[in-house]
Amino acid sequence: MKPDQPVRAQFGAFELNLKTGELRVPEPGREDRKILLQEQPFQVLRLLIDHRGEIVTREEIRRTLWPNDTNVDFDHSINVAVASIRRALSDSASQPRYIETVARRGYRLVLPVELVESSSHERTAEGVEQESAQSLSRAIPPWKWIISATLLLVAISGGGFYWRGLHRPKLSAEDTIVVADISNQTSDPIFDDALNTALLVELQQTPFLNVLGADKVRGNLKLLNHPMDAKITPEIALQICNRTNSRAVVASSIADVGNHFRIELRGIDCKSGKTFARSSQDVGKRSEVVHALGVVGSHLRSRMGEPKTSILKFDKPLEKATSQSVEALQLLTKGYRQHFSYDLYSAITFYQRAIDIDPSFALAYAALAARYSNQDDVEAARAAVEKAYALRNNLTEQNRFQVESLYFDIGTWELEKAQQVHMEWAQTFPEDPRAHVNFASSLRYLGQYERSSTEARDAVRLLPSGSTYWALMTAAILSGQLDGAKGIFEEAQARGFDTDQLHLLRHLLGFLQHDESAMKEQLVWSHGKKDVEFEMLWRESGAQMYYGQFREAHRLFEHITSLTPGSGPSYEFREPTALQEIEVGNFAEGHRLIANAVRKDRSRNERLSLALIFARDGNLQEARQLAEAINHEFPLDTLTQNYCLPTIWAAIKLHENDPAGAIETLRPALHYDFAYPNAFNGVYPAYIRGIAYLQTGDGRSAAVEFQKVADHPAIVGRSVVGALAHLQLGRAQAMMGDKVGARKSYQDFLALWKDADSDIPIYKQAKAEYARLQ
Repeated sequence: MKPDQPVRAQFGAFELNLKTGELRVPEPGREDRKILLQEQPFQVLRLLIDHRGEIVTREEIRRTLWPNDTNVDFDHSINVAVASIRRALSDSASQPRYIETVARRGYRLVLPVELVESSSHERTAEGVEQESAQSLSRAIPPWKWIISATLLLVAISGGGFYWRGLHRPKLSAEDTIVVADISNQTSDPIFDDALNTALLVELQQTPFLNVLGADKVRGNLKLLNHPMDAKITPEIALQICNRTNSRAVVASSIADVGNHFRIELRGIDCKSGKTFARSSQDVGKRSEVVHALGVVGSHLRSRMGEPKTSILKFDKPLEKATSQSVEALQLLTKGYRQHFSYDLYSAITFYQRAIDIDPSFALAYAALAARYSNQDDVEAARAAVEKAYALRNNLTEQNRFQVESLYFDIGTWELEKAQQVHMEWAQTFPEDPRAHVNFASSLRYLGQYERSSTEARDAVRLLPSGSTYWALMTAAILSGQLDGAKGIFEEAQARGFDTDQLHLLRHLLGFLQHDESAMKEQLVWSHGKKDVEFEMLWRESGAQMYYGQFREAHRLFEHITSLTPGSGPSYEFREPTALQEIEVGNFAEGHRLIANAVRKDRSRNERLSLALIFARDGNLQEARQLAEAINHEFPLDTLTQNYCLPTIWAAIKLHENDPAGAIETLRPALHYDFAYPNAFNGVYPAYIRGIAYLQTGDGRSAAVEFQKVADHPAIVGRSVVGALAHLQLGRAQAMMGDKVGARKSYQDFLALWKDADSDIPIYKQAKAEYARLQ
């Protein structure tokens, strides 16, 4: 071989020495394995490399391997040679990644190939190695010769790497890349949407590449004085890249080349603007474009510096991870666009049309499930997510995590399994903010607030936004870090994140810190803001109820009604208010608020809340019917089965004069007392358990339960049971004979209710009981 001829062919994660036939095969977690191909497989692979992207006929292989006068079973021998190559590459004839069988014609190498010439340094090293080997073999013992040769080979390979490094910048796992929109040079506009989405899936499937988020891309468009809907050309992508201190731009194109499509990807260094990695492939059919884009993307990842072991682990065939149909991909992209415009009905239509074209399109099922969930259509969401879950092994690792998260979050509501998925997701893709937001959410629901805070802080670091700051502030409040929560709110405000939900949290924080001026400030802020004013007033009415001022709460609720014309506040607001009324003995008002509340279209959370109201009110038939139906519909739901339903059944047993049965029913909830389900929370299992212990005459055990409630005001929030826990604690202490402790607890309650309405039944009872303690 002449010195200036290529000596190595690199394709995918493999490297073939064109001189010796040695194939380097990556071994995850270990040193590359080397296979010396036999002569016939080696010659066939060389022929395919020489004609990469083209069909090599079986007749061409025959002429290359055997002279005309050779007497051999050519077909069998070719089959054996190709099978041997496929085994070495771990390739499949049915789902080829490297060598494609073209029916009745021959074979084609579908992966882009880079031919690397021997450098002068490598040639010199080869000469040194050959000359030195003879003298060394005579003068040095064999074991020392092996060590010396090994060191020399390390030096040679190190020199070669350094030479390549000078000419090809490599990315590291800490670098961020900006992905430009595809340059569609064909006459078919369908490729614009379809291939942009597919390329993002290809590049985001590996944790090695950190793709700049769409929100940051669009945000920088505005700062660079570009229209928000501008096409992200390579030139604009370079501007964004430099502004965000990213490292590289990935530019893509598809063009008509005769009867073929040519797909090309380039890695562009942001500082120099020069292309440092390139990959391309020609395909003959539109149905092959997505597969080819994945192959070219995998090769570009290698050229940009992603380790071979990473590529082997995170390299799902793109047509399976997305769809072979560019029409289906286009519809998925349109659905995403409608979703981000909050047109959920149009989004659902696009997702369904994508599924009609490709019934195996897992990403479309996942998107459909998420949209149905946003509309509280539980059955439709569950059906869609079950389809996505069944197809999850087609997906990239990142998207598989997302689908499993959806399945356990909205399909089965198995929160502990969801938490495990979120943890693995965050560990595998530590730079994906969605992983940390979801992990923070599942931890919050399960009552692990300090861990939730840690994950939410990572989400804020990776993707500062109103929603990530909300997750962080919520976790800080629930873990009792009130000063820290205040600092988080101020930090969010300083960074321009001024959302309704953050202001609602600030009102709660003011309540917990007994800061009336802060609460009033939030009420003033919300005045005239149609979408949030009534919600802020409802929270203020809850604060008034906590202090026993129900008349003022009623006045606020009437004002809320005037802001929500028609049927007035939804049951989402009526039910928690009714429960407060029932707990203090205002049964008539509680009944009024939930009149005609039982309907089949009510959500799970609304029905759980209503069942607890009925159980506390003594309407046991309605409570049982709701509880039994929910138990049947949500058999695996972690918090429904271990927090909400045990609390409801225990409340029913209290009315049946079976406190021991109530205590036993609440046993599953012991592990979840401080959890935070959406239906109702406030450490309610402990409060009901405490009442059950009072009914059995076990004041000591009752005191333990009520102390749990009193010690966790941040979890209890504005719920009136937070104040009533002090009264109930006093009753338990009196039962124990601890009059000093009982007086103190009664005084604590009466201090909270110093301005309470005098006609509230439980307030009158408390004053009478306190008088008897004197």
